[in-house]
Amino acid sequence: IVIALITFFGAIGNVIIIEIFLRLGISDGVNMSLVSLAVSDLFYLIPACINSVSVMLQGVEELSSFKVWFPVDPDVVHVISINTGAGFYAISMLVTTFITVVRCLAVVDPLKYRNLLSRTTTAIIISSFSIVSILFTILLLVYVGVSSEFDSNINTTRLVLWTSPKRALIKDIIFGIRDVFLPLTSQAIVGMCVIIMAIYLQKASTFRPNLLSDPQGKIKTLNKGSAPAKLVGKELQVVRQMLLIASVYSLCNMPKVVFNLTQLVLPEFYRGGRYSSMYSTLNIIRELIQSVNASVTFFIYLKYNSRFRNHFVLHH
Repeated sequence: IVIALITFFGAIGNVIIIEIFLRLGISDGVNMSLVSLAVSDLFYLIPACINSVSVMLQGVEELSSFKVWFPVDPDVVHVISINTGAGFYAISMLVTTFITVVRCLAVVDPLKYRNLLSRTTTAIIISSFSIVSILFTILLLVYVGVSSEFDSNINTTRLVLWTSPKRALIKDIIFGIRDVFLPLTSQAIVGMCVIIMAIYLQKASTFRPNLLSDPQGKIKTLNKGSAPAKLVGKELQVVRQMLLIASVYSLCNMPKVVFNLTQLVLPEFYRGGRYSSMYSTLNIIRELIQSVNASVTFFIYLKYNSRFRNHFVLHH
């Protein structure tokens, strides 16, 4: 129920983000990336919400000893929605990593990297992320289907899931790339960028009071190309915004990394396996934290993006 509520309201928040950014205008590659992140988060949250409902329906069947049952096995909805959501979450991971790296470069050397990405370049990169991730999702779903079969639990026929034997190898390959390599790599890159941005943000915060207390410009310690000296006003606010988004992502990505590594270490760590109870518990925690990660961006923009906040207050 908690996941269903978070994903529902998180989806609404991302719709508002998309609407406001489109109204304000996509002026550069960074704004385009932020809109893309909201879109991928939205399309992750919708299947996640559907999945949480299917799990609740599955629980109703089991708790009632199948005296209450549904014409379509809830597991059908669960498998399709969770695989669809995982594909869009992978896009969110890639986009978040991409934005974080770009913003980190702009913090380290503003003059060189401030206008690094055009809208065209950003569109090409994010489209590439999306195409590859959606292709992986299609490969996972093309070998599953729905058929009307006898279900011994309810003593009658209903629509249930069938899986092709060919899917196992494809699932293992995609799991290794999308669910192990990508989260680990993204975690390492974003983690390093967060540390670098935090250091430069601290330097900028220290420099500003010194500058204000020395109006005649007697301070000579920062040279002309010093990045902290450039991080003032609006740009400082943007860095804080991106630093918080990246930090939240890094923290919320950890359960996914741990969960997927556990699957590698423990062969029977899956639903119905030897460690089924631990799998179910950790899976719920992972889904809960991922849902929070995809939903919290709205509040970050509301706090650190004055244009976004003003537009939201004015029109909502």
